[in-house]
Amino acid sequence: MMPPHCNLCGARPFPAEPLKTLASRIRVFLPFVTSGPPPTPKTYQDFSLVQFTDYKPLPEGMTGHPDGYLWFCSDHIEQATGLSHCSSTEALRILRRDR
Repeated sequence: MMPPHCNLCGARPFPAEPLKTLASRIRVFLPFVTSGPPPTPKTYQDFSLVQFTDYKPLPEGMTGHPDGYLWFCSDHIEQATGLSHCSSTEALRILRRDR
């Protein structure tokens, strides 16, 4: 299973200071990824998985992260859950457009 991170804003469960430091360093190299302020630090409990219509469970005994099963932070889970009737690709396209 992929560790929690918001597939929309990129938030991850890290302490505040290391996240700010990391974001400021990454911004120099990847400004299109980190434009704007760094994501608000979150705890593991602030993330949930959403299952979309393109969900495909992994074969028994296989490890990894299934397609169509995405993490979202508490700021975006409600919007993402509302699009669970779409494929994950379509839902991300809509969420990014409406941001």
